[in-house]
Amino acid sequence: MHLESPNILICPHAIHPRVRVFHVSAGVFREYLGRSVVKAISYRIIVVVADFAAVYLFTGRVEIALGFVVVSNIYTSVLYFFHERFWDRVAWGRGVG
Repeated sequence: MHLESPNILICPHAIHPRVRVFHVSAGVFREYLGRSVVKAISYRIIVVVADFAAVYLFTGRVEIALGFVVVSNIYTSVLYFFHERFWDRVAWGRGVG
């Protein structure tokens, strides 16, 4: 199945299961699994620092802030990764602008 518009052709069945291919009028955009992993890691680094700072400011205790960051980082990283992969499969709202 191919979804077409004047500017974009989305091929949901990529050549390789880890690569999503988008044919845009200016060229081809490939979404690799590794891209989602790197985005999830960079996002988690930002959130970990912000979470630690917020919890530390409220409690004044490093051990509580560290405990919160460790637990929070595990489950939210996994959830973010799957959320990102899900939205990679949704064609709605994509286009060339």
